[in-house]
Amino acid sequence: MRRLTATVSTALLTGAAIVLAAGSADARSVAMSVRATATCAPRTVNVKLTDGSVAAVRHATPGRTITTVRAGTKDLYLVVRLKASWKAVQRRPGQHVLVTADGPNGEQWQFTYLLRKARPLADPTRYTVCLRPRTLKGSFAKRMRAVKGTWTFGVAITEGSLVGTSRSLDITVK
Repeated sequence: MRRLTATVSTALLTGAAIVLAAGSADARSVAMSVRATATCAPRTVNVKLTDGSVAAVRHATPGRTITTVRAGTKDLYLVVRLKASWKAVQRRPGQHVLVTADGPNGEQWQFTYLLRKARPLADPTRYTVCLRPRTLKGSFAKRMRAVKGTWTFGVAITEGSLVGTSRSLDITVK
């Protein structure tokens, strides 16, 4: 049964890669980076919106970068930084982000996120987001701890006005 699951997941990954390669005709390619952290604390900042008003918005403050998940690691966040403005990322229709996780025993997981906001921020800094992979039972770090070895994560924008992929990120579970 495990082999069948791996085959289906590989087909899904291949399909996602084809969608990424095709993209939309007017999609703009952006550089992106990804790193892992165990914490992503919220902080409130005042940000100018595209309509000119100022609003208090919750941003995240990523913790230190980790490369190893241990028994005490409760959560796992993937900090994705795009070389694009907040307005470009958040405007409609938004960006569909696909996160893939390949485990040491051929186990494969996929997580999808939609980055969109009804009133995009006019923040001129580069867009940074903390993505938290979760299973039906909670944090993905718990699942990772059950299968020791090296997990490889990949992040790609599959739909939207932007297109991009990150280099793979390896996280060791001890």
